[in-house]
Amino acid sequence: MFTSKKKCNEVYLPIEGDIILGIVAEKSSSHLLIDCKAKKLAKLLVMNSARDLLLKSDRIQIGTVLCCRVQTIGYKCTSFTVSCSQSAATHALLQKGFIFQVLPLVARMLLHSKDVLTKSINISHPLEIAVGYNGLIWFHSRPSVTEMQFLLLISKYYAQ
Repeated sequence: MFTSKKKCNEVYLPIEGDIILGIVAEKSSSHLLIDCKAKKLAKLLVMNSARDLLLKSDRIQIGTVLCCRVQTIGYKCTSFTVSCSQSAATHALLQKGFIFQVLPLVARMLLHSKDVLTKSINISHPLEIAVGYNGLIWFHSRPSVTEMQFLLLISKYYAQ
C-alpha cells in the first residue's frame, strides 16, 4: 500500500453521517481504533452480529484501510465512534491499492465533482476510487502505472 509523503496539517473535524476512510491503528476483541486524521482515533465497536464477523477476522490487521460512517461525536470532538456499512461489511474493507491524504476541503471538492474527475483521469481499464470527507483517498487499478497518473491528477487539485 502506498502512502503519500505529502502530509496535511489540517485535522479532520468529524460530522455525524460523514463517510470517511480510516486506517486501523489498534485491534482488540471488543473494538478497533481507526486513524481518520482527526485529533483522536475513532472507535469502531465489534459486536457479535454476522456483519461484524469480518471485522473480527484475520483480514483486518493494523494498517488495513476501512470505509466508515461517523455515528456519534463526543463533547467538543474529544471522541467519536464510527460504523461500517450495515448492508455488507466486505465493501468497507479496501484492499490493495494505495491511500494518500489531501485537505478535507479538497476531498469535498473531489466528491462534488466526481464526474469531472473520472473523465479527467481518462483510463480505459477498471479502477476503484474511494474518497472520504476526512481527506483520505484510496485508489486501485491495473496496471499500477495509472496509480501515478491518478496521484498527479489529484496533486493538481491539491495545489489549487
